[in-house]
Amino acid sequence: MKVYPGLSEALGEEITLDTPVERLREIAAERGVAVDPAFEAGKIVMELFGELVEPTLLQPTFVCDYPAIAQPLARPHRDDPRMVEAWDLIIGGMERGTGFSELVDPVISARCSPSSPWPRRPGTRRRCSSTRTSWRLWSSAAPRWAAWGWGSTGW
Repeated sequence: MKVYPGLSEALGEEITLDTPVERLREIAAERGVAVDPAFEAGKIVMELFGELVEPTLLQPTFVCDYPAIAQPLARPHRDDPRMVEAWDLIIGGMERGTGFSELVDPVISARCSPSSPWPRRPGTRRRCSSTRTSWRLWSSAAPRWAAWGWGSTGW
């Protein structure tokens, strides 16, 4: 299941990457989903999906094509860089597994670093949550397992 078509089906209204943030806020208010006024469109879509669609996925379901805000260190989607190459396994209405194609471009990764002087990743308002030490390890071509803060993908 893809995020936007799944959410569209649940709402009975087409939701796309181009749906205005104002409309997403209206939908959230109508459905009783609390969203922070500072949330951008991708974050609101994630909140709506999490509240309205995810609990209904009882059988094992792979969900993919998330907005870029969902996994800041995932590679941009090959068809639209406003999405990422990521998936979650939902069983019984709960996330049971997750995975994504790791972002390996050091320039884009540096833009995600909180200590970076570069602007934020396109499509997001915040920088990725990484540490300066992790960034130094990763950018110095250390083995993937050396940056333990990135998860267990290198084990």
